[in-house]
Amino acid sequence: MSTEKRFPFTQDRLAKLVCPPSGRPQQDGRAMFYDAKVAGLAFRVSEGGVRAFYWTRRVGPKVRYVKIGAFPELNVEQARRRAGEFNDGLARGIDPAAAKQAKREKELREATIANLWESYRDHWLAYKKPKTVAEFTRLYDAHIAPWSRHTIASITPADVERLKVKIGAESQSTANRVVEVISAMYRRRGHAFGLARGYSPTTGVDPYPEKVRDRVLSTEELAKVMKSIDADEHDVARDYFRMLIYTGARRNNVACMTWDDLNIDGGTWKLPGEKTKNGQPLVISLIPEALAIIKRRYESNPADSPFVFPSRNFTPAQIETAKTMRADGSTTRQIAAALDLSQTAVMHILSPLFKQRGASAYGGAGKAWQRIMQRAGIPKTTIHDIRRSFCTSLIERGVPLPIVAAAMGHRNMGTTQRHYAFASDKAVADATRTSMAGLLADVAKSQEKNAAKKTA
Repeated sequence: MSTEKRFPFTQDRLAKLVCPPSGRPQQDGRAMFYDAKVAGLAFRVSEGGVRAFYWTRRVGPKVRYVKIGAFPELNVEQARRRAGEFNDGLARGIDPAAAKQAKREKELREATIANLWESYRDHWLAYKKPKTVAEFTRLYDAHIAPWSRHTIASITPADVERLKVKIGAESQSTANRVVEVISAMYRRRGHAFGLARGYSPTTGVDPYPEKVRDRVLSTEELAKVMKSIDADEHDVARDYFRMLIYTGARRNNVACMTWDDLNIDGGTWKLPGEKTKNGQPLVISLIPEALAIIKRRYESNPADSPFVFPSRNFTPAQIETAKTMRADGSTTRQIAAALDLSQTAVMHILSPLFKQRGASAYGGAGKAWQRIMQRAGIPKTTIHDIRRSFCTSLIERGVPLPIVAAAMGHRNMGTTQRHYAFASDKAVADATRTSMAGLLADVAKSQEKNAAKKTA
């Protein structure tokens, strides 16, 4: 690691520069280096490895910093030419930092809500799940698009409040979701148009109160569910839902469980931060029943699948047989019966657009859950009710809340209390009887002592 701060910049030397450790967990340390050939040209490297060229000069009482461009997209010669242009402008009395600020202010005055939405959609929303993209796009088109020609700076908290009330007259939950979209647009991409980072006109706009779903499966219901799971014809679905019950993990995490995440000998399942909802690594202890599922799946899983619960793909033999039988004049019903597939699956194989996909995570949970619940005769349940039941069971059995929060992968106990801490009526009744019995017994003892003192 070089300790020299000023030297002639070269591509190779800049590529090797590193920032000394800051000692902070965020890894937000930065180191600045200066070019010995062109005045004002600087190079900044962060502890996380981000590298960029800057122009920095003292203008009056202040030191100005203007970002020139990222490295290595911008090379040394290009950065020097740009820094030279800034130096020439400064010699003519033009402050590059002030000029840049004026340009940003002009962009802010002219930028519209449509511009903000496009920037948020392309630079942030595009990396979210397709379901989230579709839902946010629907909310924007239905409720925010009428503001598309309004400038970003013109929207005030009062405007957002009026929009919330208007939508809330029909659906308060929809109104809350629309406010969340507006907040995300401003907070995530507003800075690209000159707004302060984190600013949003939704600040101070209180959401409508929403009832937290509190559906928890009783012991009797869970027994019916497990019996229905065992009766299901699909082995992946059986093992998948059993794993949800045994771990209390989120449905998508279980569906995407890979062999690399597992320590079978140690009996643990480690979820890296990029796979968890809060971005923090999570280690889940596996009970013997969960380990038995994993070991069984390891013996039967396709060799080319990294997933413990893979989607059912058609085998090359099934595809070839279906096409051969079709060429011989067989109907889709006959082909389906011969291959033990549904007619829909056969039609999919025979489509000219069909392409055999590679290994993928389990994706049939929704329909499988409906099938299992219908067989069990239990209405109005969701897959997430399993996770809520798991958490509530831990709480009812006296597990301390900090441990429950850690087991659920919650960053703080408030999330556990707010969304998952639901005790059953029986548990409440039992706790009340036990507590009151103890209290009354203590009162009786106190009365006996007082009576004994008076007698003496």
